[in-house]
Amino acid sequence: MIAALTVALLVQAAPAEARHRVDTTLTVPARARLDLTNARGSVTIGRWARPELRIEARHLGPDSILIKRSRSVVTVLATSHHDTDRFEAGTDTSVVRIITKPRPFRQPTIVDYTITAPEGLAITLSGNAVDVAIVDISGPLDVATLTGTVRVTNARGSLTLQTMNGRIEVAGGSGRLFARALRGSAAIRDFAGDVDAQVLGGTLDLHGIVGDQVRGISLGGSITLAGPLSANGHYSLSTQRGTVAVTLDQDANATVDLAASGDPVLCEGITESPRPSTSWRRFTLGAGSALIEVDSFAGTVRLCRAAAKTP
Repeated sequence: MIAALTVALLVQAAPAEARHRVDTTLTVPARARLDLTNARGSVTIGRWARPELRIEARHLGPDSILIKRSRSVVTVLATSHHDTDRFEAGTDTSVVRIITKPRPFRQPTIVDYTITAPEGLAITLSGNAVDVAIVDISGPLDVATLTGTVRVTNARGSLTLQTMNGRIEVAGGSGRLFARALRGSAAIRDFAGDVDAQVLGGTLDLHGIVGDQVRGISLGGSITLAGPLSANGHYSLSTQRGTVAVTLDQDANATVDLAASGDPVLCEGITESPRPSTSWRRFTLGAGSALIEVDSFAGTVRLCRAAAKTP
């Protein structure tokens, strides 16, 4: 049995803010991993320059909060008159796990987490109805939810973001990104690195993606590609029934290969080059260094240059 040093803090029905909050900080080793599961509520994650992980949780309903800390486990026990929810943050040499455990036959408690993480912490996050906001983290990130908005800003590393019915928003950052919103939508802006983005029926907005390999897939929703491109990048856009709109900068150098059942909508100044094959049509802009492949089975394709900026 592991000897334990226990500290207990009991907050009785004092101010509402005090009895609904938990705040604890753990020292974590380099290359540690955070594994967080939250059924309902929100998760906000930021970064600081300390080798510590701060866990703040706000939850609704309990009359008291009991916090116990030992060498290996931090347990937060929230109790009310009728029910008990258990929030556990267990640690070993490399993993911190945070789990919300509702009582059987009871709707999960709403918990709002605020996490402050050290540099390089690997993060795995899962939940049902959860809004996620992550800012300025570096390290592997894996997020999976059923509903809610997953918003990631200026993250660096290997990023995997998945939602069933929610929305994914990525702004800034670099590395390698996989984003999948099955029945939701996704918007990715100003990301440097390879991107694989998939939606089923929602919209997919790709703006300012500078990467060697960029892929966007939609079954019935629309796809938009705009902004600057990687000079030698390969961009692949595919849809069954949706609309694909490609709007390139005035000085863009790109070859656009198009396979579609109907004629594309071309803006002024876009002219067709000789066909590379009977199935594909080609449009060359500038030096044509970047390659954009558009495959639309029954949708509409629009190809334009962005309006010139006024001096």
